[in-house]
Amino acid sequence: MPKVTYYAAASAGFDDAKAEIYGKRLQGIHELENGLPAAAVVEYARDKKDPLHPLFEWNDTKAGELYRRNQARLLIRSIELEIKGIRVRAFENVVLSVQQKDSDELKPVRLYLDQATVHKDPDLHEQTLRKALGALVHFRKRYSYMKELGPVIKAIEQLELEMELVPLVAG
Repeated sequence: MPKVTYYAAASAGFDDAKAEIYGKRLQGIHELENGLPAAAVVEYARDKKDPLHPLFEWNDTKAGELYRRNQARLLIRSIELEIKGIRVRAFENVVLSVQQKDSDELKPVRLYLDQATVHKDPDLHEQTLRKALGALVHFRKRYSYMKELGPVIKAIEQLELEMELVPLVAG
């Protein structure tokens, strides 16, 4: 196999140096298992000496609560409604600034709001629109090497330019 350099995705929560370590370890598991099933990654990571070990929550009580929260997110993302003949998610994931108890401090809080609430609020609507553009940019970066997608990639690039030049919320 040719020399590969691994990099951390923007949302990874670790740097490129760690990505190199984790990427090599995942590649090693891939070779041992002839693929990379998530269950195998967890099994290898159980070893406290494995470089992947600290990336997982090993306290079963905490892990159970985190798993239930992921189940709740999956449920929320699984509910759709119809708007103008198109099925869309009923609830949109947004970030709000919420005032903290006993403090004037505002803290960003991620939560789901129904579509009607999101689209009535210009800031939330813009946040959702920017998130959609981010998903398209991610698609462009992930698949730009596929020549068959050239027209789609060019359309995304054009949309990126247009959205950078035009403020989405007036005033």
